[in-house]
Amino acid sequence: MYEIMYTKKENGHRMVQVMSFHTAQIIRFTMDEYEAGKLPKSLHAFIESVEDAIHRGKWEQNYSSIDKLR
Repeated sequence: MYEIMYTKKENGHRMVQVMSFHTAQIIRFTMDEYEAGKLPKSLHAFIESVEDAIHRGKWEQNYSSIDKLR
């Protein structure tokens, strides 16, 4: 089981950070790695199921929003 922690643009690439509850690990990768098939099958299937929401920015890390909370 996976949960997306956040996504962000970094050096022109969309970075994704997920928590794997099965292995108790935080996994960080780019969407380029996902598209190249470099992720484990279960993680690839999870990202495939939420790919549209990732591209829409559902989990996008937004520093300006954080600053507004301070």
